[in-house]
Amino acid sequence: MLEQLVDGGLIAQIGRIGRRVEERLRSMAAAHPIVKEVRGAGLIWGLDLKRDATPVVPAALSRGVVVNRTAETVVRLLPPLVITSDEIDEGLARLDAALTVVEADGGQL
Repeated sequence: MLEQLVDGGLIAQIGRIGRRVEERLRSMAAAHPIVKEVRGAGLIWGLDLKRDATPVVPAALSRGVVVNRTAETVVRLLPPLVITSDEIDEGLARLDAALTVVEADGGQL
């Protein structure tokens, strides 16, 4: 199993995709005043918001992105290890749209 991770290129894939996720999330955070902090590594990420994260979960889900709330203000993203760059871009664009709606609604859906 460990050999498959290293020799099969999955570890390199996680590093490459993780850097892409970080870049996109930081760009998204700069565009959304609701985002206080981006944190994470590899394919485990969180957006710490300036207010309750609960409305982001259904807003993202209605756009086809599964995220969860792990603390009052944290939205957690855990994409699958085999996710592609195109899928990351699509999913984060959908999350971006969800944040836009939540901000416009003042945290209400």
